[in-house]
Amino acid sequence: MLRNAAGASLVVRVQPVNVWVATFANPSTLAVVALELGNLHVPVEVDGDMLIVPPDGPIREVLDRYGATVESVARIFAPLRVTVLQGVKLAEGFKVSREGG
Repeated sequence: MLRNAAGASLVVRVQPVNVWVATFANPSTLAVVALELGNLHVPVEVDGDMLIVPPDGPIREVLDRYGATVESVARIFAPLRVTVLQGVKLAEGFKVSREGG
């Protein structure tokens, strides 16, 4: 829910999208791949031992190079904020909170 200084709210419901869920033989490989994809400016989400990325040819090449097991699924994609909002400034007083929280 988004609320402005006047108290008005906007509720945004995020729909699932097709993404790739990649798993690796060890956590250090996941970290290396996330770093490499970050250097390519790819938005990524880390969920436990899974790396979630948008389906794309160059991304798949990196995943394959590191021996990832890749599954295509539909899910809500919530990439790490730092990977998508670098340099973006929100209006003062703008807040984002989870529904019910």
